[in-house]
Amino acid sequence: MPIPSPRIKFQVARGDYSNLIAGLGEFQEGELCYARDQDSLYIKEGNELIKLSSGLDAQLANYIREIAGINYTNEPMGHADKSESSIGFDAGTRVFSISPVGSSFTVWCAGIKIVFTETESIELSDATGLYYIYFDQNGALGYQLNYFDWDSQAPTAYVYWNADEQEGVYFGDERHGITLDWQTHEYLHRTRGAVLANGFDISGYTVSGDGSLDSHAKFSLANGTFFDEDLQVDIVHSAAPAANTWEQYITDPCRAAVLYRSGSSYKIDTATDYPVKLGTVYPYYNTVTGGLWSTVEAGANKYIVAFVIGTNNLNNPVLSIMGQAQYNNIGDAQAVSFASLNLDGFPSREFRTLYRLIFQVGNYANTPNARLREVLDLRYFSLGTQPPVELTSEQIQDYAAQLFANGTHSGLNFVYDDNNDRINSSADVRSVNAQTGDVSLEMLDATDAALSYTDTSLSSWTATGTSNPPAFGEVSQDGNTLYFDTDPFNHADTLTSGDLVLLNSDLFSVSSATYVPGESFWTLVLTGGTVPTYAAGQTVQLYSRTDNPIANLDVWTYNLTRQKWEPKSALRGTDIPDLVYPLFTHGHHTGITFELDAANEHIDATVTATGSGASRGSVSVSYVLNAGATDIFNITLPRSCLIYKVSITKPVWFRLYNSSAARSNDTFRDRTTDPASSSGIICEIISTGNQAFTLTPIPSAMNAESPASNTYAVRVTNDDGTANVEIAIEYLSLEQ
Repeated sequence: MPIPSPRIKFQVARGDYSNLIAGLGEFQEGELCYARDQDSLYIKEGNELIKLSSGLDAQLANYIREIAGINYTNEPMGHADKSESSIGFDAGTRVFSISPVGSSFTVWCAGIKIVFTETESIELSDATGLYYIYFDQNGALGYQLNYFDWDSQAPTAYVYWNADEQEGVYFGDERHGITLDWQTHEYLHRTRGAVLANGFDISGYTVSGDGSLDSHAKFSLANGTFFDEDLQVDIVHSAAPAANTWEQYITDPCRAAVLYRSGSSYKIDTATDYPVKLGTVYPYYNTVTGGLWSTVEAGANKYIVAFVIGTNNLNNPVLSIMGQAQYNNIGDAQAVSFASLNLDGFPSREFRTLYRLIFQVGNYANTPNARLREVLDLRYFSLGTQPPVELTSEQIQDYAAQLFANGTHSGLNFVYDDNNDRINSSADVRSVNAQTGDVSLEMLDATDAALSYTDTSLSSWTATGTSNPPAFGEVSQDGNTLYFDTDPFNHADTLTSGDLVLLNSDLFSVSSATYVPGESFWTLVLTGGTVPTYAAGQTVQLYSRTDNPIANLDVWTYNLTRQKWEPKSALRGTDIPDLVYPLFTHGHHTGITFELDAANEHIDATVTATGSGASRGSVSVSYVLNAGATDIFNITLPRSCLIYKVSITKPVWFRLYNSSAARSNDTFRDRTTDPASSSGIICEIISTGNQAFTLTPIPSAMNAESPASNTYAVRVTNDDGTANVEIAIEYLSLEQ
């Protein structure tokens, strides 16, 4: 419509809102005024200025949210630009703060834009736990000890605080952008975690060092990048890392801080040149007793593991996770995966496993008394998985030959299964012990008594091809009986029953040796196989230890097909026993046990009592578990058994698993949800007091670890108000 004319002009008082408030006494009741800085109309009512347009603004805002779908998506959610702000955590005051880098930073929460021009901060409570820090829809900074409420909170950071140590163990950046919606963010956070983009190449290490140098226990990492959902984490080497930047000293060498469990908390050590926690003598490993964690020094000649991970921890992004056991051999250490670690309550999901390191501990000359023995690249493998160590059939046979020869075996026979790449054994066959280096053989009889091998010299004869008495310099033969004429070395003076001789490339045991000095004639009767028939004119040599021309073939194995001992080319070095030891445990063995010796040089096998038949047994354990707490334990049971009764002294939720992997996969299931039939749960009991449960039908327990063991995984939740929980299991043993 046209502007009326004539008209009466209507003007209200105008000014910034602060000026209007200052002059409030000059306004009449019901008088209008205009706040220029807010672009809003106000009316005076009593001693207040009431905003006339607030209702209209709210209606308009709600309309816009409705048609834009914000009321249904709660989007955007996150930090508009991570570079607009900086975050920090002061361990001395437990204060988290976020500050604008320039004039302001913007946070969106459930579709509401909030602009901050000053530092926002909050003090965490002094209790151990993982603190999730966020902004809410009102722009208030808050924290909680459980996952973010993804649809109503803008994740900002998290801090793992150890109250006992007064230490901020982990400070993670969670300032995600606003393009990724909150529901996808939650899905990726809970299921995928971090994904590697590139980098983190390892170098500057050796796995063949003898422990004489510090460098034999060090390594270096290159810069690398991974993605925490939409948040790009660039870990960069710096000799002087700036705080809260993902900078770290990771090259020449990598100084990865060691993270481990202590009591019921997590701890982190100041980073050193070594990815292990140094002890008084040897490095530590993590162990748990009665639900409480501690560190224990590894023993001499034992093996320990460490897992190197990349994280979004701002001040120590590359961490070394301490292993949770020590191992007798490298084969057992190689069986450890990241998923097998007990990391309940771990400070972060935003990490990527990079490498598994295996160290051998010993009385070495270097600082940590440890040397790096294996590096396994886990960068491009799924969480908890690792590539298999593959050996060819030829390698396996060669490895096994040396191991069997070097060990002591009481009347055992070993057979290599060429189809299944494993070694089977049975009792009551002679064995041989061959040391590495020069040929030094020791035959063992069925009672494990040693039969000596005489240090004779090299002699040669020409075969006659008959059993007739030989002429000068000849040897005749009648099966396993050999007749020699003219022996310049007088072998019969030194050879006695039970000694070993090498005829050409064949090894035999002496049954008898008869020498006639005046006639320079002697007779040798051999056992331990069939002596080849030597053709007329063929050279027959008797070898000694020092003169043996096949000294490099220093490993001897018994060939069942040919019924004799044969030399084998074998690899040398202490790696061989470790690599092959799992072959023994994977084979079929009746009444035989295997053990890798402390010096890591050979494998011993012993015939044990054999027999079959089920027997009853029981095991009782006592756990120290705080009221309302959940923790994991292990219990010893037969490798297979029937569990017919479980007695529990307190109200608890008890779960028994066939493997530690099954236990890890069951971490987040609640008690109202039945487990899947293939979950690996053997039995699950919710008790309400001191109760004994007779199980019908009887559950079958079969250990699913690889290799099978007597260790079963347990998870217990204490529903009672007191700490000690006692559990007794009665079973029918099917396999020890």
